[in-house]
Amino acid sequence: MFARACLYNVSLAASGIVNGSVGAHGNYSSFSYEDVIGGTSIASFSATAFPTALFEYSPSKPCADEMVTLNASASSSSGGSITTYEWNFGDGEITAVTEPIAYHTCSQPGEYNVTLKVTDNNTLCDVYSYVVFVLCRSDLDRDRSSNIQDITIVAVAYGQILETQNGTRLLIWTAMAR
Repeated sequence: MFARACLYNVSLAASGIVNGSVGAHGNYSSFSYEDVIGGTSIASFSATAFPTALFEYSPSKPCADEMVTLNASASSSSGGSITTYEWNFGDGEITAVTEPIAYHTCSQPGEYNVTLKVTDNNTLCDVYSYVVFVLCRSDLDRDRSSNIQDITIVAVAYGQILETQNGTRLLIWTAMAR
């Protein structure tokens, strides 16, 4: 009867007693029941699907103090339009906006459970959560670990590579004190 499996908000209004057969008219979200004997509609109900909350973010591996763009444009409401996007960034900050794009910066590395709650014009809502890993700024290769590979990236970028007579490659990096 419905186009997809999800939660539906159903309301029913009826008067009299339904006798005879009941038939569905219209699309998946609206039905009208008629008393076949009398030919008049004595009961009807409509069902509206809850909206669907969904977001993506970029960059995919953000670092602390780096602005993250959260995009909820993929969220939808088949029974109306989304009126509110409420973001819980997992760091104590919560904000509600009317546009699907939000921006946020986490000051510390860590795991943040970001939650989006969308509400449509029928006051129906849906919630979507995703864990965002915010990396340390010194994690240059963004593998969620600050280690020797990150130092190597700096050394290669600012150092000098020399080849010896036997083909061995040496990386020379001199740190300058100020």
